[in-house]
Formats: sequence, structure tokens, C-alpha cells
Amino acid sequence: MEKFNDLISIVTASYNYEDYIKETIESVLAQSYQNWELIIVDDGSKDNSINVINEYCQKDSRIKFYTHENNANKGLAQTLQYGIKLSSGKYVAFLESDDTITSDYLEKKANVISENKDIALIFNDINLFGYEEKIRGFDYYINRRKEILNSKNYPANILKEMDIFNLISTFSSVMVRKDILEKLDFNSPIKASLDYYLWLQVVQQHNVYYIDEKLTNWRMHKDSYSNELRKPTSKADLDLELLKNKFILYKNPIKRFFKNSIAYSIYFRRICFKWHPKERMIMIFGKTFNY
Repeated sequence: MEKFNDLISIVTASYNYEDYIKETIESVLAQSYQNWELIIVDDGSKDNSINVINEYCQKDSRIKFYTHENNANKGLAQTLQYGIKLSSGKYVAFLESDDTITSDYLEKKANVISENKDIALIFNDINLFGYEEKIRGFDYYINRRKEILNSKNYPANILKEMDIFNLISTFSSVMVRKDILEKLDFNSPIKASLDYYLWLQVVQQHNVYYIDEKLTNWRMHKDSYSNELRKPTSKADLDLELLKNKFILYKNPIKRFFKNSIAYSIYFRRICFKWHPKERMIMIFGKTFNY
């Protein structure tokens, strides 16, 4: 087995997180796997983020900083695409500018590639920290997600499971082959579901690998982007949001859910109301309620 030691690119979209970006960068500097580059693209920050990032660029040449022309704000999709275009590694890891990764994050994923040449996507378990009230709201999702993921042998096809449940919680847990990323459609009809929209495209054609270790620290706070727009956690939830906005979600190559009137009827009942007596839970329009 040839050990993977190629350059890994880390892409971070930065926007008004001067209070957190230091911790994010420090977690990259602490990596046991040293062959990395950190591509930070600022999306028109109005705080002191740019100065903070520039200080780190002067300390380590592996940290590279970019902005949009005229320091414009272009949104997450365009910012990530710009970062991917600027990256040089075969694999691109994403790290949000308010999250951190453990010191062995890259090393663990490099080991997976060594044993699974050309694997399309690798993701890992997550540790939620920060705003306790928000963390508690993720309890059911985290537990159910872990149950599903641990039932698989990896590399695995998770298309069926992703069709009804978003198993890949945050950008900060994902590393993907660059050639695959370059072919994806980043024009998600719902901004808050960009990650889910991308990963559904990947799993439609590729097997993925899950590491059952908490290598990502996913920060929960009142200013999180997900507070601004509700983030769908299942395909049914996502499709419902699209119907409300009169969108058609998936062209080829992702299958449409509405194949005929019978399928529509089953689908509509599922997203409107679902009862889980053993778990003492009711789902109404994609939202869960415990009783």
C-alpha cells in the first residue's frame, strides 16, 4: 500500500467571523499531516477579519488569502467555487470560518485515501459545541444520523439514505476530490441547503467513506448562517421548501421524486405527517416534535 502524502487543499469561506477565524486557522496549523495549503476567500467582510487573516499569511506561506474584486459580497456558492479554482490539491477539504478540526483530521483522511485510492468523498463524525440551546435541538438528528451511518461498511453507497436524510452535517466535515467538485452544480435553489444540494449530486454517482470519529468541531452560535435561513435536514423537507417557492429541484442526473400521481400521494402524506410511536415523535412538514 502506497501511503498518500499529496498536497491537500483546505478551502475556507470567510465572512465577518473575526471572533472565530483565529481558532479556525490555528486548528489547521496544528495538523499532524503537514502537506496542506489553506485557501481563505473573504466574502466582503465588514469587520476586522481581513487583518486577522493577513497576520497569519505573514507567519506561514501555506496560508493564502483572496477576496472578490472590490471586496464584493457574492455569497457562499461563488466564494467556495473561487476557492476551489485557486486550490492546487487533488483533494479539497472544507472548513467553515467559525469551526475547528482536530490535529489528526487530515492525517486520518490521508490514511483513508491510502487504502481507498481515488475515493470520491470522505466525511466524519462531528462534535457540536457552543450555544447549548441550539445544540439540544439537534439531538434527534445527531442520534438518528449516527445510527444510519454505523449500519454501513465503507466505502459505501448512501444514495438511498441521503434521499430521505442529510447524513453529511456540515461543510467542515467533508473532503472531496477536486475533479468531482469542478463538475458539480453550485446553483442551489435554496441558499441554506447548498451543502446538501452538492452532496446529493456526489452520492448519486459515487461511493463515499465515513470516519466514525469526531474530527470536526461544529460551532453553534446565535449568529450562525443556519439561523437566518432554516436548513432542511431531509430530502422531503428540501423538496417541500422548493415546492413552496415554485422551484424544480433536480434536473438530470438526480432522480425526480414525482414520477406519477401515486408517488405524489405517498410523498405528500410522508412530508405532511409521520408518527413514530416507539420513539414518541411526530413529524409534521419536516419538523419533529417529541411527546
